[in-house]
Amino acid sequence: VPAARTSGGGHSTRMRCQLCSVGACRERAHDRRLAEPHTGGSRMRQIRLHSNTARRFTRLTRAGKQFARLLPAALCAGEINWPQNASRPTIASSAAALQQSPANARDSAGIRVVEYQTSQAYARTLRIDEKPFFSLGGLRDNDSEELDDGHSLLSLVTLTNGSIVVNEPAQLKFFSRTGAFVRAVGRSGAGPGEFQQTRELCRLRGDSLLVIDQNGRRSIWTSAGAHVQTFPRIGLIPINTCRSDGTVVVVGSEFRDRQSPQRGPTVNYELRRYDGTLVRSLGRLPGHEYLGPLDHEPVVMPIDGALVVSDGMRFEWSVLTSDGRTQTIVRVHGAERPLSDAEWRRLVEWRIPFGGNSGAIRNKSIARMMSMKRPAYFPAIGRVRVDQSSNIWIGDYGDPRRWTVFRKNGELVGRVVLPWAGAEARSELVEIGADYVAVKHFDSDGAVHLTYHRMSRISS
Repeated sequence: VPAARTSGGGHSTRMRCQLCSVGACRERAHDRRLAEPHTGGSRMRQIRLHSNTARRFTRLTRAGKQFARLLPAALCAGEINWPQNASRPTIASSAAALQQSPANARDSAGIRVVEYQTSQAYARTLRIDEKPFFSLGGLRDNDSEELDDGHSLLSLVTLTNGSIVVNEPAQLKFFSRTGAFVRAVGRSGAGPGEFQQTRELCRLRGDSLLVIDQNGRRSIWTSAGAHVQTFPRIGLIPINTCRSDGTVVVVGSEFRDRQSPQRGPTVNYELRRYDGTLVRSLGRLPGHEYLGPLDHEPVVMPIDGALVVSDGMRFEWSVLTSDGRTQTIVRVHGAERPLSDAEWRRLVEWRIPFGGNSGAIRNKSIARMMSMKRPAYFPAIGRVRVDQSSNIWIGDYGDPRRWTVFRKNGELVGRVVLPWAGAEARSELVEIGADYVAVKHFDSDGAVHLTYHRMSRISS
């Protein structure tokens, strides 16, 4: 991204952003300087912002924090600077038209097939309170109570006693049930109890904690923050596939069907315990397919001894039994959105950074990506989660605020829309409780918050 300069207020700002388009991973690097802003005749010394604390100055004074709140939200949050004449690509909700009435359910050769038509009307849905009943993060006087806004995989788990654990890049932060900071454990490194970059945090039975590192290592911690053991890499573990029984899904080798190349790649998946012990092979299931500027991942997720499987391109998912038999297929017709040439070009131009690339190099990169065979449709399914009641939450592709909730048998529970906190909030679902959801979002200062919201059903 080109260096952004502002001429108002007597200060200048420089920023660099670097994006990595592997899955949903985005790494941002900031190098900002605030030089001698005019503050009522007083002079503020030059302060350098560290990359992992982009929402605040290092050891800020209260006056410094007040000044930080005046910075443009895009600069505080490290967002991309869009050229004034460019429009950010928008992706319509893939399941926005999904509505509910009795589904068309039938049995076909012993397989339950449930189909929904988008012309049907909702009979019920789920409501999320806009106002949170509990919150962590934001700008605080105590730095330990703030959260790292540069960690794209920041999330949390709530323990049975109400205390909360948050995974930052190289440490775990423990908070009491009242939100008070208790301790931080772990550090950056490659040894026991150290992290390269935490990728996922899972609560196991008995409130033990399983931490999956970016390099594939797994470590076990007690609910009090004591390190128990670290295990070596066993392969790629997809996001949201660890379960409370200590099992994880592991991606193996990839295969392509030369007879039917349109089917896309398949991958050997395995179910393993966190220590690496093989539980069983899950067979060949949909694998990751590179779609250029489109972030897209297949779905292979354990649920009650079975698997939820989807290639993510169509709004269709299946439940497979432990021996690989298809038990249920759920389809929503008409949920896919066509992808035009013009939309494909906008996405490609958005993905290729302006930064240190010369115009000729960037144009060459755009031409190479444009020459790819583009999909006819946007992917239909975004993130997928399974809640404590084994309900399946299907996220709209391109809109992390909107979810459709199904029971395991394919019955539609309802639609969920996460609270709206502004376009810069980038709201993201991080935990589903029995009667609440936890949401990660950013405020106008670029500080990250983790908020808890009550969830209830609206009866028809």
